[in-house]
Amino acid sequence: MKIKLVFTLLILMVAAARTAGQSNSNLRQVTLDYLSLSAQESRSSVSFQTGKLQYQRSEPYTDFDVTYGGMSVEKDGMFYPDWIRVVDSRSMMVDLGQKEWSDFKETPPFPQPKYSHPPLPLTNRPIVVDVSGDSREVSPYRQVIEVKTAHMYLARVSHGNKMFYVMFRVESLMSQQSCVLSFKLVTPPNVDVEK
Repeated sequence: MKIKLVFTLLILMVAAARTAGQSNSNLRQVTLDYLSLSAQESRSSVSFQTGKLQYQRSEPYTDFDVTYGGMSVEKDGMFYPDWIRVVDSRSMMVDLGQKEWSDFKETPPFPQPKYSHPPLPLTNRPIVVDVSGDSREVSPYRQVIEVKTAHMYLARVSHGNKMFYVMFRVESLMSQQSCVLSFKLVTPPNVDVEK
């Protein structure tokens, strides 16, 4: 009887852990200010590993992983002012849609790209933004994403010789002023379909 009870409790604990989704236990939160090219101070960039924000423009930009603002896009007569871009051009991000943390039981794989693009060079790799009339994607190499409130994002971050995965969610957005991100480092997806 005791063995059955212990076994039943163990099964319930495992089931509860699996259905809890991405727990909030390691969530961190930062407020990023919109990057204004005229400001001397900037809290527009964050390091996901340390949670550190860039305060002075004199700090090495390469110490950070993503930056909010500093660009706007006009496409098809519409103006889009709020973007997050990677610091290291080998990094990539995707929008997973309007989601909650609890919607994810594990790290999802990167979706297949909608369109194929020629590979970027291995050295002196640019961050590509394409707003030409015939472009189908603003960021064909997934280096720049539009900021959308309540959307979840997955990023594969290259930082020097390191690579890691992070998920983040835009908790709030004041267009061209600030955005609040919750984020956590995550294990790599079981199947990363894009190498």
